[in-house]
Amino acid sequence: MRRYDPFILPASELGPARVPLVGLVGLPLTRKTLFCERAVAAGCRVVSTGDYVREECRRRGITPCALGCERVAGELTKNGEAGLLEPVLAQLVLCQETSKAIVLDTVKTPYGVHFLKREFRHVVLVACLASPGQRWRAAIKRGRADVPESMSEFRMRDKREVTLGVGTLLAYADYFLLAGEFEATRLQCDKILASILSASDKEGSGANGSR
Repeated sequence: MRRYDPFILPASELGPARVPLVGLVGLPLTRKTLFCERAVAAGCRVVSTGDYVREECRRRGITPCALGCERVAGELTKNGEAGLLEPVLAQLVLCQETSKAIVLDTVKTPYGVHFLKREFRHVVLVACLASPGQRWRAAIKRGRADVPESMSEFRMRDKREVTLGVGTLLAYADYFLLAGEFEATRLQCDKILASILSASDKEGSGANGSR
């Protein structure tokens, strides 16, 4: 029996050849939003599972605060991350028609990677990293409704995300974005995106040449 590995699928199980799907991996407040902004500037489309959760909160009449979002996300993913990814899949597929690459913010579990690879042949993981203190300061500055009310709550949320499998995804990431000063981080984003798009262009040229 073949050992289950969500990161390795036989060619027969991979999704059709499409534009690269860039899955962002990381805890909250690790400059994923900046990466998304730079991706849009580079001609990519962005789909956010967090936006979907917040919209689902509003649809259910639940305040999209930290606890509300966590509750709804938990209900959506009680049978696996596919429960959260399936609703945005149609949007992901549609985006490929007008995009150089698609960025999905965020992938949280190894199963999520497995699910995406069955739909997209080229899945690239970008791990976004920042220290707890740096992230907490950013949370206070952001002041959004879903930001935890205390450092203790903040760490508990981190612990729950790590339990889902974020640590495993970080270990398997293709690229690492180390959050720091804004300009330095922006340049990192641009460099990673250029590498991903360049690899995609080369592969596409090779495929055309082999016809």
